[in-house]
Amino acid sequence: MADYMSSNKDTQVPIMTNSESLTHFGENAYTKVTIALNILRETILGRDLFDYAFKTYANRWMFKNPSPADFFRTMEDASSIDLDWFWRGWFYSIDHVDIAHTNIKWFKFDTKNPDVEKQLQKDSRAVEPINITVLRDEAEIPIRAVDADASLVDFYNQYDPLDIGKKDSTDYQEYLDNLELDDIELLNSNYNYYQLTFKNLGGLVMPLIIEFEFENGEKEIESIPAEIWRYNDKEVSKVFMFEDTVKNIVLDPNIEPADANYENNSLATPKSFKKFELTKPGKFPHNPMQLQKEAEELKQKEDGKSAEPSEF
Repeated sequence: MADYMSSNKDTQVPIMTNSESLTHFGENAYTKVTIALNILRETILGRDLFDYAFKTYANRWMFKNPSPADFFRTMEDASSIDLDWFWRGWFYSIDHVDIAHTNIKWFKFDTKNPDVEKQLQKDSRAVEPINITVLRDEAEIPIRAVDADASLVDFYNQYDPLDIGKKDSTDYQEYLDNLELDDIELLNSNYNYYQLTFKNLGGLVMPLIIEFEFENGEKEIESIPAEIWRYNDKEVSKVFMFEDTVKNIVLDPNIEPADANYENNSLATPKSFKKFELTKPGKFPHNPMQLQKEAEELKQKEDGKSAEPSEF
């Protein structure tokens, strides 16, 4: 059936077509309807709500001559759920289900804590590949000019941006002072944030059933209703938050919404995360040399004040 739905659209017609105009009577009038109603029961409404609505339809229209519209209205009325998008897609179009999982981004909060963030940056720097220029300089220039003549050494020869200075600690404390208690708890929670992007290639919108597998071996399934596509039926993104690190992500693990192509339903999770800030960044900071000069001037002022005689 998936092959039929994703085949040449020129040979297909919607379910709501007179029987004499059908090109694939069996698939269109029976198989596709069966699949649609099964998805409505298992994935959209759930068994209990579907069965209740279906019984309501049977009782309301028994011994009468209902039309498809009567069935549509009764299922919505009994379930109290707007299913216009479902009837329109499955019964009035020739679109098919092909939702591709196209991108994963992994984020963590930038805590602003220099003891944490700068150590992470040092660890990351330690495993980075060495630039070709550095390798060739080490081979061709074993003794640098600054090694031979100490008078050539300037601020940046000794400066390491990942060393923790007094200003780093002061800035961190000022940052914390401007946050609410709940923000601080969230900042220190060490949660993992995953932004997933999906594209609707087949044209038929469906709920997103996503299975997350964590590093500890546990699995969790998140179900996002089809209304996620209401503002953009071509591409959507959703952010998920977990305490544990995600190892693998699979879209539609139990083959629920009749996706025509399962080869685009999973991606490798990122090996490293990106940092994002809790609040908007402030003004553009001074460069390291300016910051060092400000720290020295501040220290001189503090030393001068401590040297002044006390007044009695």
